[in-house]
Amino acid sequence: MRYPAYPKYKESGVQWLGQLPEHWPITKMKYLFTCLGGGTPSKDNPEYWNGTIPWVSPKDMTVKTVYDTQDHITPMGLIDRTFRVSEENSSQLAGIT
Repeated sequence: MRYPAYPKYKESGVQWLGQLPEHWPITKMKYLFTCLGGGTPSKDNPEYWNGTIPWVSPKDMTVKTVYDTQDHITPMGLIDRTFRVSEENSSQLAGIT
């Protein structure tokens, strides 16, 4: 199925992206959502793992919607707060640096 062309286009300002429909706003991603980052509770502490709290990691991001995670942490794992907890049903992006 081919979608009809928009009546007018503008330059995106990004070489690899090219032109965008004129009515589409161009904004930096940092203004579109809140980015939460952090670390992982220590895998060396068994009291932090195999609990009931889902722990989303890149290995869970192979499907469109994550219904459950491979790893789960315990309430004790929440104490090791090198991370921030996201709200239920929020979008997740994974990046490894």
